Amino acid sequence: MKEIMIILILLCSCTDMDSTPFIRDLSPQTAFVNEIIDGDTYVVDINGSEKHIRVLGIDYPDVSDDRIDNFLDLDISKKRIIFCYDDGKKELIKLLVNKSVTLKADIAAPDRDVYNRLLRYVSVNGTDIGLLLLNNGYARFLNDNEIQCSRCLRYSQFYNKAKDSKNGCLWNN
Repeated sequence: MKEIMIILILLCSCTDMDSTPFIRDLSPQTAFVNEIIDGDTYVVDINGSEKHIRVLGIDYPDVSDDRIDNFLDLDISKKRIIFCYDDGKKELIKLLVNKSVTLKADIAAPDRDVYNRLLRYVSVNGTDIGLLLLNNGYARFLNDNEIQCSRCLRYSQFYNKAKDSKNGCLWNN
């Protein structure tokens, strides 16, 4: 027992007592939207620092040749996917670009994705952008087992309701 106490004292004396353990800040942040890359990826300014944001819980269509196939499995034509991509992006530009938004991290999700984008919920004037895109049929619920989110159940319900009722751009043939 005496040896354990000595080891603990030595270990404590060797560490920087001023250092604090990493605690992830989950408080909302205000950001200024500079650019919409696509419906789920934005370039924002946070306190003078440019960051790429990936909206948590949704998947917006990619229209590049190597990525559009990810939406073809939903029995939607390429023409419809491209139309909805363009239409939704125009709406997002009007709604978000040159505006302040609120970003919110999720304790249930990683801080960043594999492309080093910050994973955040985005809202403008109290409107959840993820829910807006799902409800208007511009995006689908991101059913990715690697990324979980506290809003996933709600997002999944909005997605299924829009899809099943054929409501919104992608589902309204």
